[in-house]
Amino acid sequence: MKPATQPDARAPVLRQDSHRWKILGIGVLANASFSAAFAGIPVTAIFMRADYRLDNTQLGLALGSLGLGVAVSELPWGVLTDRWGDRRVLLCGLISTALALAV
Repeated sequence: MKPATQPDARAPVLRQDSHRWKILGIGVLANASFSAAFAGIPVTAIFMRADYRLDNTQLGLALGSLGLGVAVSELPWGVLTDRWGDRRVLLCGLISTALALAV
């Protein structure tokens, strides 16, 4: 039998494994919200064309700007990741994407 004063060696491992699952879950939610925006908005192209009276060129430019927005935002997100760390930037991106989709 172990003395009561020694800490359980398994406790930090369980907390660490639990933390990894939380981070994985947040990453999955972030990817799902980004995918919903990136793949879900082009699905509405038929409605965009009718409601905003866009021709094919204008519609292509509007939908193509989604990719341009992602490309342009890579540098600021990278700088923020270097400054704040992966977790904070991932949570900030997840929350801002969720708020943008909710609006």
